[in-house]
Amino acid sequence: MLQYNKLDKTNLTVKKGMFTKKVTPDDELHINVPNAGSANLNTRISMMRDERDIIEGLCYVDGVNTNTLVFKLRPTLISMRLARSDSFVRYWTDTAYFAIMDNQLYVRTSGNRLPFLFTNVYSDRERIDGHLYNRLCVGSGWANMSTKFTDILSNPKAYIVKFLGTQPNTDLSFRYQYNDMSCTVPNINRLYKGLAKLQKDIKTPEEAAAWYNAHKNWVRELQPAREVQQ
Repeated sequence: MLQYNKLDKTNLTVKKGMFTKKVTPDDELHINVPNAGSANLNTRISMMRDERDIIEGLCYVDGVNTNTLVFKLRPTLISMRLARSDSFVRYWTDTAYFAIMDNQLYVRTSGNRLPFLFTNVYSDRERIDGHLYNRLCVGSGWANMSTKFTDILSNPKAYIVKFLGTQPNTDLSFRYQYNDMSCTVPNINRLYKGLAKLQKDIKTPEEAAAWYNAHKNWVRELQPAREVQQ
């Protein structure tokens, strides 16, 4: 684990004893964050990294003006409980950017598209770090998890994956490229089961990224292609 304060940000190396180590994507960057409770971090930490250089990790942290972070999620295998069911499906996400601001979760949209299939997406949008994000309805997804910003900052991926594994619901309509589909329990479960079936041979994040690039309209591959609104 690498200490952020020992990182040479010019050439991305870390001094370890007598040796200088080049930072690689497999290295974990550790940031010591003071226990600030629910208050802002009050100029104690502010960070911005070029997201193009990040496979997965924090891209942006603002503990000066707001308690905000942006986390880049690489393609990840999610185990999700189906709506109103005891059954689970396993599906892969695409690469996505999530923001957590004032204990609210957001997902970045690009060209009026979501990065992958979502329910629980509000219509309101926020501009965070120069990009548009839609707020997500977390509901009880973070039950029994601390919502102190310092705790979220220590492991933001855990909060994102916990939300993605939570049962989808029918409270909100589908958005963007999925907005003409019925947001009923049978249709939600059909879509996720179909997605899992289409992705059954994917083994790695790299394969998942390639799959999404080749199947931008994967819903059309399911039968029936669209369900009539009920």
